Amino acid sequence: MKRLLLGVLLILALASGAEPETPDRVINITAQRYHFHPAEIRVRKGELVELRFTSLDTDHGVLIPHLMLRSTIPPKGRGVLKVRFRATKVGQWWFESSHPSGANDSLMRGVVAVE
Repeated sequence: MKRLLLGVLLILALASGAEPETPDRVINITAQRYHFHPAEIRVRKGELVELRFTSLDTDHGVLIPHLMLRSTIPPKGRGVLKVRFRATKVGQWWFESSHPSGANDSLMRGVVAVE
């Protein structure tokens, strides 16, 4: 639902001639068998942040409950999953693999700390 809303807002911005806002920070995150790197991300309250997930092997699912997002990171060499958000509230929230594929998938987690 949130992705749909963001898509609609982007279309409206483009239709009105306004350019999409440039993120304050872009953070590259790689996914590889059983881990994300970096697994801990720190951002400042108020920043517009874009997370760019790429895979170093196969496709990976990613779940970010705080952003109501469940999506897929394409396999190596097939693209990037971009997630943009504004850090509006101090605290921590997590993200994790949404494609269980082995016993160690419970280790495939990360945290975003908003300071």
